[in-house]
Amino acid sequence: MPSFFDNSRIAYWQTIERSRMLSTFESSRKRHKLSPVDRHRIKPQRPDQLRAVNSHSRINWGRIVCGELARFFCDGGDGTDHNQEILFVTLCDRACVKSADGLTEVELSEIKERLRYGLRGLNYFAVVEPALYVNWQLGHHRRAAKQCISWHIHALVWGITKKKMQKRLRALKKRGWYQKLERGSKPTSVKPIGLGRLPRAVAYMIKSPAFAYRVSAVDCIVNGIEVIDEHGEVQRRFKQSKWPLRHGERLTLYFAMRYLYLDDLTLAGGQGRPMLANAKRLARPRRPPSLGLPNRYRRPPGGRG
Repeated sequence: MPSFFDNSRIAYWQTIERSRMLSTFESSRKRHKLSPVDRHRIKPQRPDQLRAVNSHSRINWGRIVCGELARFFCDGGDGTDHNQEILFVTLCDRACVKSADGLTEVELSEIKERLRYGLRGLNYFAVVEPALYVNWQLGHHRRAAKQCISWHIHALVWGITKKKMQKRLRALKKRGWYQKLERGSKPTSVKPIGLGRLPRAVAYMIKSPAFAYRVSAVDCIVNGIEVIDEHGEVQRRFKQSKWPLRHGERLTLYFAMRYLYLDDLTLAGGQGRPMLANAKRLARPRRPPSLGLPNRYRRPPGGRG
């Protein structure tokens, strides 16, 4: 009988991702930027490594997380049923849009605190994920570079209804939290998880990013009529499209994530805390020294940095 992990198909998606990453390392025009250490990072690792750029690490972490969630929500079952209402919540914020360079430890900490604010006091299990935008010369993010990354979270939330969760987020948005990336975009999403869909929802949270995003401007039209502003110009809104990562785009995400670890990208609150703590304990009791980790990611003596 298939397990919760089998039904999530994390192993299947990560096997495909590993094949694509290997192809990227051999075919991308930016492959000259790769070092021998980079090539080592995507090879099979010890189970306790949990590198965010390593498909084997994601499979190992996914198996452990699936086990914890299955015991809590499905009585150890295969995920075809769960014992309470679970919401799939996505949270984005303009303040968490960064350049396509790698994050410092301070930046990652700030992003996690900013995004998890709306989940305070709730039961949740969440993962921070990057979304690569390849043409962010539009709107507020006017920089020389045409690429940026919107760091956001996907969360399983329970113990609250969809209506109350949406009301909570609306109040926070009025206070300045979860500001939309562009006009027409939605910074938050709340969807109930249907029966049998929990394993796939977990896979969506844990598997490697698979798409790049593009923002384009279109005229605002209401009931077939163009919306004109006070200056007589047609108002514009922004829409988002996506497509599978190309070699160069996958390598851009690799460089942004190569020093990150899956357990550091995972957040939990309320009843989710024991699950995350146990998952970390099972995954690696002690973290080994990081391979090629820059000094800015190491905690200095006597402090967290």
